[in-house]
Amino acid sequence: MAGKCLNLRISWQNNNKGMNILILICLLACGYCRWSKEKAWEWYNKHPWLVGVNYIPSTAINELEMWQAETFDMATIDRELTWAQNLGFTSVRVFLHYLLWQSDKEGLFTRMDKFLALAARHNLSTAFVFLDDCWCPHPKLGKQPEPIPRLHNSGWAKSPGVEISQDLVKQNLVAGYIQDTLRRFANDERVIMWDLYNEPGNSNPFEYSAPLLKKAFRWAREVEVSQPIFSALWDGDWSHPANINPLHEIMINESDILAF
Repeated sequence: MAGKCLNLRISWQNNNKGMNILILICLLACGYCRWSKEKAWEWYNKHPWLVGVNYIPSTAINELEMWQAETFDMATIDRELTWAQNLGFTSVRVFLHYLLWQSDKEGLFTRMDKFLALAARHNLSTAFVFLDDCWCPHPKLGKQPEPIPRLHNSGWAKSPGVEISQDLVKQNLVAGYIQDTLRRFANDERVIMWDLYNEPGNSNPFEYSAPLLKKAFRWAREVEVSQPIFSALWDGDWSHPANINPLHEIMINESDILAF
C-alpha cells in the first residue's frame, strides 16, 4: 500500500457517562496519488531538456495505419527517427488507438516495443497518447482512407470513436485499454510520460468528454507507473484561474505535470 492515497475518517460519540472518543481509521486505497510538486521537479531534473515533436510515419494517414500489423513500417520509422535525431529532437509524441488494443492487444504491445527500441537507438524518448477527440468520428480497422490533398488531417481518427466516447456506459470499455498498456510499460525507461487524452472537447460535447477525461485519470491512477500521467492543455486563456474552462480545470488538477 506504500505510495497510495489514504482516506482517514475520524468520528466520536457522546453519552451520558461522559465523552468517549472513538477514532475509526479507514484505510481506503483510492489509487496512486497525483504527484507532488517535489516529485514532478525530481522527475524533470533527471532528464535532459526535452525537444519534442508529434510523430507519425509518412506512410501512415493515421494512428491505425501506423500500428496495424499489415502497415507497420519499421524501415520508414527508422529512417525518419534518424532525421529527428539529426535535427536535434530528443523526444517523440505518438498516438495509440483503442481499436488496436481491442483487436490485437499482444500484437500492439509487440509493435510498441519495437518502436521504443528504434526510438531509444536514436536517443529519443517516447510519450504515448491514449485518447483523442479530433477528426474522424467513426474509426474502423483495416484499410484506411487515402489522403485528401491539401486537407489537414484528412484521415485522422478519433480514439475511441463516438460510438464509445458519446455513451457514458460504453466509455467504461476503455479502462482495460489504458490499464493494460500502463501495466505493460509501467517501468519502461524508454517511455517518458503518458498523455491520457489529446484535446478533450475538440468536436466532442463537454457532457461526454469531461466524464471520459475524469475516468481516464481514475483508471490510470489505479496502476502504479514510474512515468508522469497528464492531459495537455490545448485551447483558451490560462493566464488567470477565472479564465480556465471546466475541462482545463480537470486537466490541471489531475495531471502530474503540466504540458501544452
